[in-house]
Amino acid sequence: MSSAENDAIMKDPSVSYTLAYFDLTSVGAISRDLLGYSGKQWKCEIHPDIILSESMIVDQYLAGIAGLLGDNDWEGQVIRALYSSTIFLREIFYEQVCHQPTHAAKVQSLLTTFLPVTFAKWLNAVEFHLQENARRHPESGYFMGNKISLADVAVANFFDYMSLHPAMFSEPILAAVRERPVLVRVWDLIAQEPRLAAWRASADYKRLVKSTDPASEYMARLL
Repeated sequence: MSSAENDAIMKDPSVSYTLAYFDLTSVGAISRDLLGYSGKQWKCEIHPDIILSESMIVDQYLAGIAGLLGDNDWEGQVIRALYSSTIFLREIFYEQVCHQPTHAAKVQSLLTTFLPVTFAKWLNAVEFHLQENARRHPESGYFMGNKISLADVAVANFFDYMSLHPAMFSEPILAAVRERPVLVRVWDLIAQEPRLAAWRASADYKRLVKSTDPASEYMARLL
């Protein structure tokens, strides 16, 4: 098909979607949340032999069709920046903590590098954005204006993912989050959003959570 034909399909409001990704909640999770929020017709398929996929591009495209990229280009760029910083934070967590050769080294890196340096800097940055938005929109609780955006979904998704790790990792990370009430509020707002709550109550979502249990083969290899 030509690029013009593909573009027309992408802009068709009646089009349905199939998300093909790994059978884990830790990957493709933001895209699934965005589809769940969008109200579009969609289904989730499992393709464990995927070699390459650009999930960040998929996330941003789906955020656009769901109306989660702000009200203008400036807001969209700020939202994308907050989103990308959250994605890269997870990658840094893998590098600094999960990729350490021994269990003891993972714990040491978590407590001496990731939590007090990397995570603290990120928490300060995103908290600043929330506080700035709260000054303009006191009743909001979101990162941009008075409504949910890709940034909110990504940040809440990161906290959800961290909560799936063994307690020795999840408890200190989430304790640091709970010291920041504005971040806890974002997490709560996403969890309580009716369309997202419906998706997360589904059998498909529960299957993905189960497959990412700390005792699963995938997480055992990672941690």
